[in-house]
Amino acid sequence: MNWYDFIKPELLILIPFYYIVYHYLKKTPIKKWILPLLLWGFSMIFTILCLTFIYGYGFSFEVMISGIIQGTFLSFVPTSGNFVIGRFGNDKEDAGDEPENKNTKDKDKK
Repeated sequence: MNWYDFIKPELLILIPFYYIVYHYLKKTPIKKWILPLLLWGFSMIFTILCLTFIYGYGFSFEVMISGIIQGTFLSFVPTSGNFVIGRFGNDKEDAGDEPENKNTKDKDKK
């Protein structure tokens, strides 16, 4: 099986769009653990709408299941990519790490 059996190649253009949406959602006062869930829901709905109206498949049960599966794969890339960038980059906030407290470092040295 190839990757395009699961995701339509035309929908891959949505990955940068979802990354930008995720980036702007991070700047809102929404809790960080909710952001991937919001992006996942947005991705599934938007993918179903794209399959229904843009590609002309019509609204059916098969389109809904396909949109849920493809939306899940498409939303996984920006969220996991952001985590990897935050983990190996200098921005530990993106990786989900709490900033270290300098007072605890000083106490450990004494």
